[in-house]
Amino acid sequence: MKWIVAVLIPVCLAVSGCAGAPGASPAQAGSSGPARSSSDRALAGMDSAFSGSSASPGRASPAEVSAGAMQLVQSEGRKPSWVDDPYAGFPRSEYFAAVGSGGDRFSAERNALVALTGLFGQNIQAELRSLSFYTETVSQGRVQFAESAALEEAISTTTQLDTLVGAEIRGVWDSGRSGVFAVAVMEKAQSRGLYAGMIRANNRLLDALISIPAQQRNSLDGYARWRFAALVADANVIYGRVLTMLGGDPGIDTSALRGGNEYRLEMNAIPGNIPVTIRVSQDRSNRIQGAFTDAVSRAGFRTTGRGGRYLLDVTVSLDPIEYPNNANKFCRGIVNANLIDTRDNQVIYPFTLTTDREGHVTLAEAENRVIRTIVERVAGTYAQGLSDFLSVLLPR
Repeated sequence: MKWIVAVLIPVCLAVSGCAGAPGASPAQAGSSGPARSSSDRALAGMDSAFSGSSASPGRASPAEVSAGAMQLVQSEGRKPSWVDDPYAGFPRSEYFAAVGSGGDRFSAERNALVALTGLFGQNIQAELRSLSFYTETVSQGRVQFAESAALEEAISTTTQLDTLVGAEIRGVWDSGRSGVFAVAVMEKAQSRGLYAGMIRANNRLLDALISIPAQQRNSLDGYARWRFAALVADANVIYGRVLTMLGGDPGIDTSALRGGNEYRLEMNAIPGNIPVTIRVSQDRSNRIQGAFTDAVSRAGFRTTGRGGRYLLDVTVSLDPIEYPNNANKFCRGIVNANLIDTRDNQVIYPFTLTTDREGHVTLAEAENRVIRTIVERVAGTYAQGLSDFLSVLLPR
């Protein structure tokens, strides 16, 4: 069953407007249809807009993508004042502003948005990219959000621009030979409301993630909850820093926001309290059992002979291969290892490997060689595969 929580999605909103030429106003854009329809159009536009790095005929710019149906008019003629001073027309007391340029409108708008985002910290783009799993999980609907109608209308899509919520393109100017210029702004008053809303929603999400019974905590679901909580907390710290630069919110103490590492400390302790029973068929001298036991332990879990909630059920098939006119005996091995939650018999993590053929003058020795290969490959791949699986595991 999909686990559904309340969360707000990071998004870049672009508003129409252009120096020297009229553009659709936010009110006009909003009147064209419901927020969700606009969001769907914007998301469809993103698929084409971010398939490359430069503009082409019929391709949406970042502003068009973010604003859905809104269109920016590309202006030629006299240079607007904001090209030399982004705060011309955008008072510092009310806005953050930055200018970007490029060989085409798409590049200019993107560079303006990146420059604007950079005003909030030297490493802010990298920090936003570190939240990619959080944003992708939300945007793909694997974790869904529900908030007030006003916030849902404003926060409707997730972009791949590494920019912040509230960033808007307010002007585009084509200078001719010198390229295209764009100005991006963030209106402080409007953005404060968006960031405060996201932080509050994420705080509720954090409470929902970790407010579970103690016995449920020491499970893979508990591990997934604390791991995702760490990602949400990372997002909140970034949002809190931006909110502070925007002037803050009297109802939010950004200095009290817990960072993701606090949740990771608790997350890392959980696997050691999760007993895993390992059962292997067709083993010899417990060699394959030992390889899986070592791999599970290296992934941080505690192994037990019996009674664990999680069962690693391993079946080994040693298949003889015959070749006419060849006196040697050959064998190939197939291993299927399913990590099972015994409470509902659901396979959580499947693992399969097949060896190349091994030969010897006796079948027994050919089989021993296959088992040796299995042990080596389990040692080299299973622990990492299990760790990789846990890194994308979501709460059930």
